[in-house]
Amino acid sequence: MQSLPIWPILCVASSTLLLPCSFRLREIPLLSPRFQRADVAEPLITIPLASLKTHDNKMRLLPTTPEIPLDQMLECLSDSVPKYAILSHTWGDDEITIGELSAPSILTAAKKGFEKIRRTCDLARARDNLEYAWVDTCCIDKTSSAELTEAINSMFAWYANAEVCYAYLSDLEPGTHNDMSTQLPRCKWFTRGWTLQELIAPKHVIFLDREWNERGTKQSLCHLLRAITGIPVDLLERRTTLEQYAVARRMSWAATRQTTRIEDMAYCLLGMFGVHLSLIYGEGSKAFIRLQEAIVLSSVDLSIFTWVENRPHAASRVPAPVLAEEPIQFRDCGSIEVTLEDSIYGNMVINTRGILVEGSLVKIPKPDKEEGDAYKCILDPICSDNGISIGIPLRKIGGGRYVRYMPEMRILLEENRLRISYWRGTRMPVESLTLSVKIPDHFPFPGPNAIIGNRHSALRLEWLNEDPEYTLTTRHFLLLPRSHWDAHDDIFISTVSFSHSWCAGFVQGVLTRRKDGALIPVRFFVSCHGWNLRLHKVVVASLHDMEPATTVLFESQLDRIRFESNSQAERLILSTFSGKLPPAVSTTKTPLREGKALIETTAAGPDSPSSVLAAMTVKNHAKIIQGQEKVTVEVVARVCEERRPDLCSLPMWRLEIGCKVLSPSELQVVEEPTTGIQAPFAIHQCPISSPCHSCSSGGLKMRMVRGFNVMTLETNGGVEPTQAEQEYVDIFQVSRQARQPPVIP
Repeated sequence: MQSLPIWPILCVASSTLLLPCSFRLREIPLLSPRFQRADVAEPLITIPLASLKTHDNKMRLLPTTPEIPLDQMLECLSDSVPKYAILSHTWGDDEITIGELSAPSILTAAKKGFEKIRRTCDLARARDNLEYAWVDTCCIDKTSSAELTEAINSMFAWYANAEVCYAYLSDLEPGTHNDMSTQLPRCKWFTRGWTLQELIAPKHVIFLDREWNERGTKQSLCHLLRAITGIPVDLLERRTTLEQYAVARRMSWAATRQTTRIEDMAYCLLGMFGVHLSLIYGEGSKAFIRLQEAIVLSSVDLSIFTWVENRPHAASRVPAPVLAEEPIQFRDCGSIEVTLEDSIYGNMVINTRGILVEGSLVKIPKPDKEEGDAYKCILDPICSDNGISIGIPLRKIGGGRYVRYMPEMRILLEENRLRISYWRGTRMPVESLTLSVKIPDHFPFPGPNAIIGNRHSALRLEWLNEDPEYTLTTRHFLLLPRSHWDAHDDIFISTVSFSHSWCAGFVQGVLTRRKDGALIPVRFFVSCHGWNLRLHKVVVASLHDMEPATTVLFESQLDRIRFESNSQAERLILSTFSGKLPPAVSTTKTPLREGKALIETTAAGPDSPSSVLAAMTVKNHAKIIQGQEKVTVEVVARVCEERRPDLCSLPMWRLEIGCKVLSPSELQVVEEPTTGIQAPFAIHQCPISSPCHSCSSGGLKMRMVRGFNVMTLETNGGVEPTQAEQEYVDIFQVSRQARQPPVIP
């Protein structure tokens, strides 16, 4: 009878393990199994049980030599591993574990898993002359969580360092090479999550059918493998590396694969992205979120956000987190390419609110035939799909905090005309973006979703056509703070109800005269303070008399102030325009009443010493005002309450801004020198004794032209000025005659 190698006998006594050096199966009585040693008896070796524990950075290898029992595995450090073969297969019900290897029986030897181990060792020794082999079923102690974590985190490297990998396809029928094109795609091996890295990592992969016949190699079948898996031929033939492919594209290769445990769908991809995780079985889909977070911390590749919601059970058009929940959401990312250049996106940080990244959002014109509003606020991940740049729609739900909007789609940032791509997006200023990795279940304010439910108040800008003879076109405007400006809805949002907020805008535009196309450039500043708590104060100022360098410095300083730091922003604004503000604005403790404020000012020209009359000499345009006439532009900003449930479930505010070119009769200009006297501001404040509710009833209305030289008092609706208002007029009239700035008690 031919002898077959079997498992050794284990005798546990006094914390020791007794192992014979070699065993052969001679005769097996049915009632009393009996194992006999080889013809040449060898002494027993006593090995402490503690020595079988796997230490850090150690690997177990099976001996392929018949004279050495399989259980006498070699334990070696990662830097001293000998050459070995490795097995890739799909697990069945009869696999051999390391515990069964230590306690052999007749049933163990009859399992199909034993045949896999024996065939692997025989093939490694006979075909590739290798003394060691590795099989995942029996070379890892899965009862030890520490060893299992170390093995899974090292799995990709173990397959990559193997001399050869045997891919055993248990459902591949024997046949010829011509049958592979029809038989190979149906194999279960291509549907399992763990076998993805086992195909990519090894240098050489040999495909074996269920009878262990060689049917081809990774190199010879590379084009067929490309059609089955989507993995590029260059990567299969090792002409490129994994790092050269976008994260989203690598994820797409695992999109249709499955694992027995939900968590393993994330753990089997660790080596594909060069990251390490602790194993937490029981966390479910959170494991895949942790995997993506680890990738974010180790890569500058923003293609990880380009997934598409394609699951049939997922709700449509509902805001979603920026990270995918399952690999299948990357199924349509097989042609994503990324530019891995150093950029503002070079650093991403994960905090309690999400993924923090410096980025510039994009807005594109509304497509003619496309419905929806996903084009308004787009993240540019610096990726392309089939050569066309793509973007990800976002929505803001808080201060600098964004979620995925309409996750079932991506936006094309380029139009391909005559094989030439045209960029059609407009980049917004760079800001700190916090990309939310989870959507809150409960919202602090009424609302149907996380977008509306996180808004306590909102302020919308509206450009008015105050002058029927002119059209205002805003060519550039900077809105601050950017963290609370929602570019999708074109509103400022407030997410808290206990702190004063502020907003400001630097506006640069052109007034175009309809009759002859003459152009009048205007530059002005407008801010609104305390609007979320109904304590409005509006400031409007001309920027024509401010040096460009000063304007840039002012913008930079104001941009650093947080949304909730209203007092700090107000102090900066007041100090910047020091000496030019009327008393009601200068007194920070005296807010205007509930948005019923009207501020009027003039847009000053660069050659006007008074900074009020705008001498608009437009040399860079085709048409200019005839004779380079000087004009005065009145900028009006007023706050009104409105209700827009589509933007905010609570009452919100509308800041109306308009420009009007004043005629000489409206100016009442007094030709007197005004050296050192500048006040390009005007203010409307509802008197406390007679509050107005529509900004059209009684109140003090001051217009200052050429410093403090002109002071007019106007009343609306026949309401007589109060004593306080008359005192203001008297003070300004005296100061005009004395040619000195007024002193307000």
